[in-house]
Amino acid sequence: MLFRSTLDNLSGNAILHRLHLATSSTVLDMDSIRIHSEKRGKVRRLSVDTSLGSVNLVGNFNFEAVTADFRNIFQELYLGARNDREALRSYYIGKKTTARDYRVDFLVRLHDLNPVIRFIGLDASVSRHVQVSGHFIHGLTTIFHAYSSIPQLTWKKAVFTDNEFDFNGSKLQDTTSVLAMMLISSARQQFSEKFATRKLVLEGIWNRDHIDIGLDFDQEGFDNSFRIKSELDFLTDGTLLKIMPSRIRLLGKAWTINPENRITIRGTEIDFQQ
Repeated sequence: MLFRSTLDNLSGNAILHRLHLATSSTVLDMDSIRIHSEKRGKVRRLSVDTSLGSVNLVGNFNFEAVTADFRNIFQELYLGARNDREALRSYYIGKKTTARDYRVDFLVRLHDLNPVIRFIGLDASVSRHVQVSGHFIHGLTTIFHAYSSIPQLTWKKAVFTDNEFDFNGSKLQDTTSVLAMMLISSARQQFSEKFATRKLVLEGIWNRDHIDIGLDFDQEGFDNSFRIKSELDFLTDGTLLKIMPSRIRLLGKAWTINPENRITIRGTEIDFQQ
């Protein structure tokens, strides 16, 4: 709370030297952290620069409000995706809506995120010089947009090349109503020496209690392709997943999916029907 309050009141520059973080097995060092903050009229500019990357924020925002509201919207999206009706009811009964209206535009430049990835123990790596841009608008309706392009991403032994991520979502403060779109694309995916795919596209459109999901990809070097469509419905007593009519070509043949397929999730119970 003290640091957030300091950032809201800070005008000018601050420099922190020689940051050293250590666990029993890993170490993360940064030479310095430079913070610059200024406010002209209602417009605030905040920049944080380190050897690993930088964050730049511009808008009529209050730092403490942004962190609280940003945390709230992702908690609400998580609760909605879980579809735990009792948890949702308890959350919204206790939630206090706020009348503050503001917008913050952000640009994150990641010079090299791999030291952080190694520090937290993930078996992954990401290209250098990656940018994430977008905006966060708060009011009666909260809107969040983020976009990034990543030349190469590895996860364990899998390598994903020429990747793009785009998320755009809006949500009313005092209801569970969500309208959101997420698009992830990757030009080529190498999972092993003998198995690679290309033109991977994962798309999701969330509208209130319904999500449309699409997954497309081709197997490299073979005449195998997958165009899978599915629907997810949040019901009052559980979550229903259906695989819709899709186009699947495998081993030289076209395959169909039983239109009566159903997967129902109620708490920890999963019921398959096909």
